[in-house]
Amino acid sequence: MSFGLYRFPNPILLLRRKQRSIFKASLIILVSILFSRLLGVVRDRLFTTYFFGGREWQLDVYYAAFRIPDTLYQLLISSVIMAGFLPIFSQKLVRQSKSRAFNFALVTIFSLIFIFSLIVALSYPFWPQLLNWLAPGFNFSQRKLLLQLTPYIVLAELILAASNLSVLILQTHNNFISPALSPLMYNLGIILGIVVLSPRYQALGLAYGVVLGSLGHLFIQLPALIQVIDGKLNLSLYSWQEIKIDLIRFFDLSLPNFLSIFLIQVQTNWLTRLATFLTMGSLSLLNLANNLIQLPISIFALALGQAIFPKLALSQERMDQKRFIYLFEQAIQQTFFIITPLLILFIVLRLPLVRLILGSRHFSWRNTVITAKIIEITLPIILAQSLSVTFQKVFLALGQSRFILIAQFFSTLTFVGLTLYLLPRQPTVLSLAWALSLAAVVKFFLAGWLLLKGNPLLRVAILNSLQTFVKITLVGVISLLLAWLSYRLGNSLFNPAYIVSLFWIISLVGVVTGASYLSLSYWLKISPLFSLASQFYFLKLRSNVFRVKR
Repeated sequence: MSFGLYRFPNPILLLRRKQRSIFKASLIILVSILFSRLLGVVRDRLFTTYFFGGREWQLDVYYAAFRIPDTLYQLLISSVIMAGFLPIFSQKLVRQSKSRAFNFALVTIFSLIFIFSLIVALSYPFWPQLLNWLAPGFNFSQRKLLLQLTPYIVLAELILAASNLSVLILQTHNNFISPALSPLMYNLGIILGIVVLSPRYQALGLAYGVVLGSLGHLFIQLPALIQVIDGKLNLSLYSWQEIKIDLIRFFDLSLPNFLSIFLIQVQTNWLTRLATFLTMGSLSLLNLANNLIQLPISIFALALGQAIFPKLALSQERMDQKRFIYLFEQAIQQTFFIITPLLILFIVLRLPLVRLILGSRHFSWRNTVITAKIIEITLPIILAQSLSVTFQKVFLALGQSRFILIAQFFSTLTFVGLTLYLLPRQPTVLSLAWALSLAAVVKFFLAGWLLLKGNPLLRVAILNSLQTFVKITLVGVISLLLAWLSYRLGNSLFNPAYIVSLFWIISLVGVVTGASYLSLSYWLKISPLFSLASQFYFLKLRSNVFRVKR
C-alpha cells in the first residue's frame, strides 16, 4: 500500500517480521508495554469514573473475581512457561530440529489447556465454598455477583493460557511485534467493557470486556504463529515414549517455580481475603495504587526481562559463560539506571499523579490521599521488584528455580506475619501496604544473596558494576533534591486544585529531573547512558516502518 512518497508495509508481513537484536527486541517490548500501561491508566481512570461514587463494591468484586481463575492460570501456565517450557524448547531447537521443538510445543499447549479445563470442571461445584473463603467480608449481594463474574474470568484465562504459550514460541523465533501488540488488545477489550457494556450490564460488562480482550490477545498473534509453525509440525516423528520423557522432564523442571508461584498466590489471595473485611473500596484502592507502582517496573524491567530471557537460556544451553555474564551485567546496570529517575518522580509527584490519573469527579479527595499514601509506603517495591525480575530470569536460565522458591517462601512468610501483627493494631489498607513493601524488600535481598552465593562467576558482573551503581546513586540524590525544589516552585506558580495546573507542575518536575539526571550522568560518564544512546543511534528506524521510494 502506498501514499505519496511512502510505501506502507503489509500489516500481516509487519506482524511476521523478526528482530534479531536484543536492543530492538527490548525496544519493541518497551514501547508496547508503555502503550499498554498507558491504556491501563486510561482503564483505571474509567474505573474511577464509572464505579466510584457509590458502586465501589462492584469494583471490589471485579478484582476479587480474578483470584481463583488467576491462581489456576499462574500455577498451570505461568509457573511452567519459563521454568519448564523454554529450556526444553530451546534445547530441541539447538540440538535437534525445529520439527521436534514444535511437536513438543503443541503437545505441551494441549496438555496444559486440558489440565486447566479439567480442574475447572471438577472444581466448579465447590466454587461457592471457595469464593466464600476468599471473600468472607463481602455481603450477600457481593458474593452473588462474585459467583456470576468468575466463570467469565476463567474463560478469559483459558484463552490467555494458549495465547501466552504462543507468545513464548514467537519470541524464541525473534518475533516480538505480535506478542508486543497482545497486551494492547487485552486492555482495549477491558476499556470497551467499561465504556460500552458496563452502563447496560453493570459489573458483568467488565467480565465481557475481559473475555473480548483475551480473544484479541490471541488473534493478533495468529498470522505470525502460522508462519512460524508452517511445515514444521510432524507428530509422526514424536513417539509416545519421547512425549512421556519430555513431559516428565517438563514438569520436573517446573516444580520449584510452581511452588514459588503457589506461594505468591497464597500471598495475593490472603491479601484479598483481608481486604474484604476493610471499608468498601479498600481492595480497589489497593489495586489502583499497585497498578501505578507497576508502571515503572513494567515499562522497563519486564520489557528487558522478556527480551533477555531467551538469550540467557540460549547462552546457557551453548555454555557461553562470557556472553551470559555480559548479559547479566548489562541488564542490572540498565535497569538501575532507568528505574532511578522514575523512582524520583514517584517520590516527589505521588499525590499530583494520583489526582491527575485517577481524580475523576467521583474519586474523592480522601481516596486520592489514601492512594498516594499507599504508593508512598510501597515505593521500595519499584526498585526491589525491578532488579528481582533480572535475578529471576537468571535463576530460570540456569535451571536454579529452587532459589526463587526459597526467596518467595520467606517473602510470603514475612507478608503473612506482618499482616497478622499490623492489622489488629491498624485495621486499614495501609497495614497491607506496609506488609507488601517489606515482603518485597526481603525477597530482593535474599534472591540477590542466593544468586551470588550459588554462582560465583556472576560476582564479577556485580563487582564491575559497583562504580556505576555508586555514580547512579549520587546522580539520583542530586536529581531528587532538584526535583523537590522544582515541585515547590511549581506549587507556588500554579494552583494545584486545577487539572491543567497539575499537568504543568508534573511537566516542570519531569523536565528538571530528566535534564539534571541525563546531564549529570553524561558528566560522570555513566556507562548505561552511553550504551543505550549508542544503540538508539545505530537503530535503523526508517527501514522498519516506511520506505522512501527511490
